[in-house]
Amino acid sequence: MLKLYSFHQAGFLIQKAVIECEKLEGQLEESNMTILKLFDINKKLMKRVRNSSFFDVNFSFKSDEDGSASRRRISVQTRRISEKIARLQLVVQKLQFVLLKLDDEKEVGVKFIMSETRRRILLEDYLYNGRKTIHR
Repeated sequence: MLKLYSFHQAGFLIQKAVIECEKLEGQLEESNMTILKLFDINKKLMKRVRNSSFFDVNFSFKSDEDGSASRRRISVQTRRISEKIARLQLVVQKLQFVLLKLDDEKEVGVKFIMSETRRRILLEDYLYNGRKTIHR
């Protein structure tokens, strides 16, 4: 069902949508920055794991166990960061969807305002001129 808004209500809805859109764009930018930071941390951890896997043969058995625990710890940390990245990417997708939806609503609001203005002009012409004319 199509909702009909007055000219003032439509303008208010557009302003509200613009404010919401700006807020969501800020959140989107923040999420993107967080994702980039997490990718960087993940890359550093992966590099550390690769470098630690080249143990010298002369290390004792105990140091190899410590290295294994360290690699395991880094692996767990890397997995957690990857999960955070995946969650943030979902948030970013949701924000992008909401922004697209708001853009569509804004376009509908602008079309409504233009059609409302056109109707008023036609009505004024009809009332004051006694005939129907179309302004273009």
